[in-house]
Amino acid sequence: MSNLNLWEDLNKLKETCKWVDLSHEVSPETPHWFGFPSVKSSVLYDFEKDGFRAHTYEIVSQYGTHVDAPVHFVKGKRSLDTFKPDDMVMPLCVLDLSKEVSQNPDFTVTVDDILAWEEKNGKIVEMTPLGAECCRDANWHMEKANKDLVVGLTDIEEDMFISILKKVLNTIE
Repeated sequence: MSNLNLWEDLNKLKETCKWVDLSHEVSPETPHWFGFPSVKSSVLYDFEKDGFRAHTYEIVSQYGTHVDAPVHFVKGKRSLDTFKPDDMVMPLCVLDLSKEVSQNPDFTVTVDDILAWEEKNGKIVEMTPLGAECCRDANWHMEKANKDLVVGLTDIEEDMFISILKKVLNTIE
């Protein structure tokens, strides 16, 4: 094994990289796709009676902001159970589409958007030996309170939406 000093390496990364918290609160108010029910939670044990608190949760796997496995949209692609923790730490390419979404809430990323980003920044799959994660920033985190805006894909038929996503996924891969 080479000269790895994980603590020193981590400190260098903390000093030189921009760290972004991508987490969001999950609650019944969390925007989610209209075809999914809201998350449900209930208190299973509570302090007064049981001396501790524990909750039960009922939640759809693709609820709110999440890591979406390729198999979610393309049969035969990888599912989340095949990813190891070290698969989830990688360079991140962000397609900033906030301007487009502010002008059109139904805006959907296209193959041309991916190709334009790669023209400016380089091929996503060539950024590291293992490629890079690709996300789009639509500024939806700024609209958390506005469920209709976040999930308002009212003019896009589901089959068309999934077809667009398949084309984009196949372009990146």
